[in-house]
Amino acid sequence: MDVLGWLRDLGLEQYEAIFRDNDIDASVLLSLTNEDLKDIGVASLGHRGRLLEAISVLQDEEAGTAAGGRTVVAASKAERRQVSSTAQRSSANADQGIGLPTRRPHISSLGNSPSA
Repeated sequence: MDVLGWLRDLGLEQYEAIFRDNDIDASVLLSLTNEDLKDIGVASLGHRGRLLEAISVLQDEEAGTAAGGRTVVAASKAERRQVSSTAQRSSANADQGIGLPTRRPHISSLGNSPSA
């Protein structure tokens, strides 16, 4: 991977010299943290955020390639949504035409009803 080209693609070519001077290649890039970026001179919080997000996408792609020999295109974190198990069941049941069971009312006094 061409790290300097990657920086240019992100519109952050001003950091090419910093990355080159710090010997940041593809393997080092994937392990960079916010603190690392500060240490090498990326002062802008916004730029660090953009770099970390792009690194996260690369990590996801790397994991997808390693897992099955295929590249998985990762959505940005802003697009990811957690689905609760209730929502998953509801969606699966809706696909099958099954409604979720309704709650039965709690009977607090079983012995107080009149006998027939």
